Amino acid sequence: MISQIPTELVGSVIAHVDDRPTLHSLLVASRLIRSETERILYEDVSLGSAALSCGQNIQPLRRFHDTVTDKGNHRLTLYVRRFTFCLNYRLECSSEPGQLVDAILSRLVNLRGFVFLGSYSSREVPLHKTLHWSRPPFALKRFTWDHSIRDWDTFHSILSTHPSITHLEVRGISAQPLEATLLPNLHTLWASVDFTGCLPPDRRLLRWKAEVHGSPAEIAISDRVKEVIRSVRVFSIYSLRIPAFSLLQHMPDLEYFDFQNGRDDAYLILHTLLEVRTPKLKGLRISVPYAFDDWRTVEHVFLRMPTLQFIDFRSQYGDCQWERWRRGAPRAATIKGIPLMACRFEWDWEKFAED
Repeated sequence: MISQIPTELVGSVIAHVDDRPTLHSLLVASRLIRSETERILYEDVSLGSAALSCGQNIQPLRRFHDTVTDKGNHRLTLYVRRFTFCLNYRLECSSEPGQLVDAILSRLVNLRGFVFLGSYSSREVPLHKTLHWSRPPFALKRFTWDHSIRDWDTFHSILSTHPSITHLEVRGISAQPLEATLLPNLHTLWASVDFTGCLPPDRRLLRWKAEVHGSPAEIAISDRVKEVIRSVRVFSIYSLRIPAFSLLQHMPDLEYFDFQNGRDDAYLILHTLLEVRTPKLKGLRISVPYAFDDWRTVEHVFLRMPTLQFIDFRSQYGDCQWERWRRGAPRAATIKGIPLMACRFEWDWEKFAED
């Protein structure tokens, strides 16, 4: 009976199973269900943890290595689209983890996302002594470099061998200028302002999630940063140690702005939007730890920006509460004839970081 069900339908049903124990149980079912379940299980593989012992980390790595190197399991390597490896400091005493990961990578022909994670203890350990990065058979589109690994040579070699990278997430590595040949297809970046300023000058980001470190007196917006962010359409930032005006004035094409910080900065953002020219802004999200009630400023922002469709506020009273004010929706009260609606809403950065 199951064999008569269209494969697409079986895959659609199994895709809604969100817990891995259930998926593992489905592996012993019919061949069709097993095949679709394997596809989901192996699509995103994560190995290693900073909290586990050496033995607890190395055993899963060995098992996965043995699985994908078995000729009978060749199909499984075709399913892996995202691979995460945590360089636990307990693994640094041996070259085996690097050799295992290197052998695994050489078989993941459809890999598109690669994540390096590392413990704080591995900060000064060069990755090329642990992970043997050869020329893999895949073309990365997303690459994440964890904040606790500072091996510039390995980081640079990955960028140079993958011009296909479109999404880059970088935390903690010392910023150094990148050659003009690197990252020709990059359009989404999650990194510090300093690293953003190291991109080749002709790069044009469409999505930028900025991390800000240091005191306001130490932070400057370089001309290189201004050029790189000029085409940004989606902008997310946690801290406003940099004056909002100095960033927003260089994003004339900005459509979505995501800001998370204190209540006072939320007021500042709204007032800044009244001064800076962002003629294409469609959506604004502000997360604040307290209640927000300055609806007069919201009124002014909506009137000042005819393209703005919604403003989302997230206030926290133990539980997170979302409130969205959207232009054109029915509501008993209006702001100078502009009907607004409050409703629950969730805005995920990843939603706006998709290709």
